[in-house]
Amino acid sequence: MQARLVALLLRYDEQRFHQMITTNDQRAAERAELFLQPYRELGTLCFLRDLLIVDLLPLIVRRLSFAAPREMRLEEPPVRGRIDWSRTLEASWNDRPGEAPLQLHTHQRRRDFATPENLLTVVTLLQYQAEAQRLLRDGELVAHADALRHPLNDIVEQCTRELAFPQFSGIRSQAQATIEGAQGGPESLEQQVAERLIPGGNSAYQDLLEWRRRLQTLRLLRRNPTPESEALGADPERDSYLYQIWIFYELADLLSELKRLDQLDPKAGAMAL
Repeated sequence: MQARLVALLLRYDEQRFHQMITTNDQRAAERAELFLQPYRELGTLCFLRDLLIVDLLPLIVRRLSFAAPREMRLEEPPVRGRIDWSRTLEASWNDRPGEAPLQLHTHQRRRDFATPENLLTVVTLLQYQAEAQRLLRDGELVAHADALRHPLNDIVEQCTRELAFPQFSGIRSQAQATIEGAQGGPESLEQQVAERLIPGGNSAYQDLLEWRRRLQTLRLLRRNPTPESEALGADPERDSYLYQIWIFYELADLLSELKRLDQLDPKAGAMAL
């Protein structure tokens, strides 16, 4: 019932989905039936969307990590780097003794945003977007339910916008190669990020690691007194209310399929057809 309720709420009342569906660590993971898996993925993707897009990414972008390697360059005046006079004069004397140097050896620092932290951010966006696109192609899940496509399409579009950020778009191909297994794949990258975390650094990268863990581990709620992991769903203690909501949206879904639903008006706790 809860698996079905996830789909119905996202189809007809996404605001109520965020009010009703939450996490609880006092219940075990979902039952093993394979038919629940697409609903788990649908619910988890939508439940974690705002945490990633609204909360984490702005914090990451505000304090992007970067490396600042120093490199030696040969420049013509005016130069941008700090001049290495000893090397410049030595080279000039060898080539044109007694004359002013026409080219100068300089030290420059550049910002390199291809750090493990930023790569993991782009990897996360690419994987998150790919998961939403995969569910959009699931004919059984979204068949006859165009409204279910809206939250998934929103995820795809939001990821596209975030990936257009210049510092992210510049390392997108490297992140895609990581997803495909380069340099040990995403698991190795997660390990690198965890090892590089320092006190006083951008804590959003630590939160990103936790977000990725939750994306993989959240399960649909079921009634089981043995706590195994954080579970996703509605509060089973409110079974009577859940049953009423389920019936209401099943009726809405039936009327919609029969082309008999004129208006659905779920306002401030009062549901009306």
